[in-house]
Amino acid sequence: MEIEKRINNILKSISNKNFLIACSGGPDSVFLAIMTHYLYPENNHHLVYFNHQLRPNEITNEINLIQELGQKLTMKVHIKDLEFKEKNQAIFREKRQEGLIKLATELNLKDIILGHHLDDDIETFVMQFLKGSTTNLRGIPHKTNIHNIEFHHPLLSITKDEIMTYLNSNKISFCIDSSNKSTTYKRNQIRRTIECVQKKHAMNKVKLKNSFNYLKLIENEKKKEAQELFKKSIKINNHHFFKKSDLNNSDKTMYIIKVLIEQNFNSYVNHDHLKKITNGLQSNNKKIIKLDNCIIQIDYKWVQIFQEVQKHESFKLNLGINQFTFGTCVSTTLTTSLNSNHDRLCINIKDLKKIEITSIQQSSLVTGKFKKKLRESNISPIEQEFYPVIQTYNEVLWIPNVYFKESKGKTIITFNSNVK
Repeated sequence: MEIEKRINNILKSISNKNFLIACSGGPDSVFLAIMTHYLYPENNHHLVYFNHQLRPNEITNEINLIQELGQKLTMKVHIKDLEFKEKNQAIFREKRQEGLIKLATELNLKDIILGHHLDDDIETFVMQFLKGSTTNLRGIPHKTNIHNIEFHHPLLSITKDEIMTYLNSNKISFCIDSSNKSTTYKRNQIRRTIECVQKKHAMNKVKLKNSFNYLKLIENEKKKEAQELFKKSIKINNHHFFKKSDLNNSDKTMYIIKVLIEQNFNSYVNHDHLKKITNGLQSNNKKIIKLDNCIIQIDYKWVQIFQEVQKHESFKLNLGINQFTFGTCVSTTLTTSLNSNHDRLCINIKDLKKIEITSIQQSSLVTGKFKKKLRESNISPIEQEFYPVIQTYNEVLWIPNVYFKESKGKTIITFNSNVK
């Protein structure tokens, strides 16, 4: 049959044909379970039902139906209870995703299949469109990798009507989730609107799908370019540094930056954010742009993206290797004395106990007289947040490649930066 062929075209591309199937007992997931068994009857599949504990009058019927379905299809059934501090669809999706990944890992399964179909894809596209999305304006992806687990949507070419026709003509039982009728949820509101448009304008969902596929193709290309840009970044702790010279500030580059942030930092970039980023790339002054889940800092030299503020604490230096937040200080004692210069600090060993290392930004001693030296040495405002200064309680002894106080000693301190 044509419908089986379309599903198999997706499933056959998956190397491992043992699947974890998310099954709510509704028509879509029941149909998916039956199709999977029909196409790969000899494989070891699992069904999982998540009890949201929201519809007590329906849960028992759903669990009973899934238990019977699992027995009929020779699939092991897993019933998982979910608990929520907050109750909204975003939290529900997050908890289900966590539960799916955990169970798949326990079962040593690498592939999870979900019952979202073409109608769901259209609804998601419309919701993204109304939200003002650009890089995420592509509905539901066929495949997503999360923590080395592949999530697949093999029914995206199948309409809801096709699913219902198949189930009803074959007298296959399923449950109806009463919450799907509630207008409280935005998706249900969108669904009603789409149904009205379809009736009035004879909308062809399959033709509309062609437009989605084109948008997905474009986004996949941009994702690849974004990942190539991401590979060029310097990562230290949770901070990513991009050389501003690698970004040409064209419309294409800005789009790639948007994709990069949304894909790697889970932070939505709207039009206003994008305008601020554009202005930041055009300016030599330091700019700070705060998104939902990350912060972007831009100066004349760097674009820095991070999710947590790095704490730069002052600490005493010891002989040996001292790891600084964004570099390494090495202290050693020689048999002869040397003079300090821009590349090294030379002191007596007794003075080692008197000095500390901190960042330029954290130091209260790096005042106006050092600013010109910092500019001449090309130490940008972003670098000053982590670039080291070695000092006593009342004077600066050494800023690598920037300043040194004339001194002499057998204890030699050098610094190697992680950001170059």
